[in-house]
Amino acid sequence: NCTKLQSVIFGARVSQIGQFAFAYAALASATLRASVTNIGKAAFEFAPNLSTVCFAGGAPTVDDPFLGNNLYVYYAPAANGWGPALGGRPAIPWTVSNLANTAGLDGGQFGFTIIGPALAPFAVDASTNLLDWSSVLSVELKTSEYRFTDPQWSSFNRRFYRVRMP
Repeated sequence: NCTKLQSVIFGARVSQIGQFAFAYAALASATLRASVTNIGKAAFEFAPNLSTVCFAGGAPTVDDPFLGNNLYVYYAPAANGWGPALGGRPAIPWTVSNLANTAGLDGGQFGFTIIGPALAPFAVDASTNLLDWSSVLSVELKTSEYRFTDPQWSSFNRRFYRVRMP
């Protein structure tokens, strides 16, 4: 009943989400690490703002974790054990990527188009050396595409971008 809880970061060692853990919380989305293998009964029950849950790993065992929720479950396409649903909610492979031939200048800013299923969350990171990355955007697709632009692009001799699951 943490009705004001809006975000949570799951540690790398979290393997299960206990029953009623986030029931009635104000979470809008949740990203669960590959280490999560079990979700208890009603773990995310009646969280009114929860619209997406993203899984980085294989399909966990569940016991009705999403009662009363109208949300989408996204999972990494290479993960094992997934079917068309999880806990009664649609399960969709997270396949957000940049649309070919859209990178370039747009209104004086460098940008590209990102495509994927509506409501899929994603993040864009930038780097100048392919080793050190910093997040420059973290949003949710409202429709099936999003036009990303980087107002800082001209401040760098070169800049690389990657699109990833948040």
